[in-house]
This record gives sequence, structure tokens and C-alpha cells, in this order.
Amino acid sequence: MSYPFSTFTIESPVESTQEALEGYLLESALVDLEQLTLAKKIQARQEGPLLMVLLQLSFIDLQQFNRLLDWNVSSKFLAANQSEQTADRYAQAAEWREWPEAAIG
Repeated sequence: MSYPFSTFTIESPVESTQEALEGYLLESALVDLEQLTLAKKIQARQEGPLLMVLLQLSFIDLQQFNRLLDWNVSSKFLAANQSEQTADRYAQAAEWREWPEAAIG
């Protein structure tokens, strides 16, 4: 007996957090696309946090940096919580798929 099977892609919380941060920076007009592109290039070379690069380049000030750190921490918490909930859903789906065979068993 076969069951329908779905493929799921789980994003790394770090990647999705960085993408969310980039979107927030652009939407809130804290930086423009040119500044963000330059900061990302430097970030790739230095392998450091985007927020630190933005501060080093003076694209954001200390107050903005502080607020963005708070936003970033809460965003990572939400991403981790969503990943945990997704893992729970996968476990429940796996149990559901196994149940008919165990009942027939």
C-alpha cells in the first residue's frame, strides 16, 4: 500500500532571518538598495553580521543598531518557534501515515 508523499523544504532560520532583515531595512527606508548591496558584499568578505557592517559603514546609527538588534533577536525567536512547530507537524503527519498500517497489522 502506498501513501501520497509531499516534499518539504525547510529554510535555515539564519537565512530567512537575514532575508527578513533585508526586507525590513528596505521597507522602513533605513537603507536604500545601493547601500544594502554594498553592505552585503562587504559582509560576504568579512563573514560578519550584516548589522555590524551597516554600522561600520555609518549607514545606520547606534540607536537604529540597537532597535534592529532587538528586532533581530525577536525575529530569530519567532523563526526558531516556527521551525519547532513545523517539526511537530511533520511528526504528526508521519504518525498519521503509519497509523493505517498499524491498525491493519
